[in-house]
Order: sequence, then structure tokens, then C-alpha cells
Amino acid sequence: MTAKNNPYFSLLYQVDLNGMQTARSSGETVDRSDRWWYREMMETRKSFVSKAFFSATDGIATSSVYFPEFDDAGNMCGILGANIALDQIQKVVSSYDSEGPYSLIVDGDGVCIAHPEPEYVSQSYNYLDGTRLKSGSTTEHEPFNETDLFRKLTQEALNGVSGVT
Repeated sequence: MTAKNNPYFSLLYQVDLNGMQTARSSGETVDRSDRWWYREMMETRKSFVSKAFFSATDGIATSSVYFPEFDDAGNMCGILGANIALDQIQKVVSSYDSEGPYSLIVDGDGVCIAHPEPEYVSQSYNYLDGTRLKSGSTTEHEPFNETDLFRKLTQEALNGVSGVT
């Protein structure tokens, strides 16, 4: 019901301490014990938000939040996870004319999560290190022709400098 009433949630799920999903808002439950976020949650036992990523399931930029569950005695007994679709941000940015001045949004690592040209999001362009995903890969990166100006602007924005260039 929560996912249905809040369409920005692309997926909600619960995971036990062994990494097995015990519930999810859609699809079949699966083992998640091999996922980086499961290992991090088991180590830290603290809530956190993931970096933005391009979801292969939805085809849109997504971020996930993870919350540990505790029983009455204070022992961790599970994990709640939620994938949050960032497509509303993409819709706003895409509404601007890409032929002239335009806006883009990067995450805390410089990775593009909204751009007037959606392939910049799907290929995870990183304006700090000048890389993007290789065609057909979900993990391998390659350099792209990035200017020093974009790198400088991205670093300034991440440092809290505001303005228009």
C-alpha cells in the first residue's frame, strides 16, 4: 500500500539477517546477501542513503535508503529498504532547452543524475573524474571528453559554491 500511494518509491522490501528478502512491494523475493548494502548494514547497523544509480529494472536514476530493524531487546532483526525513483528530477531538467543554457544535477561524487539528454544519466557520466560507463557495461568505466571547466564547476558546486556559468 505504501508503494502504491507514494509512486516515487519504485520498490520497498524487507530483508532478514541472512540477506533473504521476506517481503517486497513487487516481484519475487530473492537473496540479497551478496549485495554491498547488505554487508554495510550488517557491519554498521545504521541507516544510510545510497549513491544514485541507474536502475536496470526501471531504466531511471534511483537512490536507495536502508534502515535497520530492531526488536524490543534492541537486537537488529532485519533491514527495511526503499528504492526512490529520481525521475521527477529528470523530468524537470529535461524540460529545459538543451540547445542553449541548461541545468544538470550531480550526486555527491559528481555522477550525473539528471540531464536534458538522458543518456548522460544512463551512462553515469562523472564530471569529477571524467568517466562514464562503457557501452553495454554496468561496472566498467571509460573516459569521456570532459572539459576542465565542467570539472571545476562540479567541484565548486559540491563545495557549496552557488551561481550560474
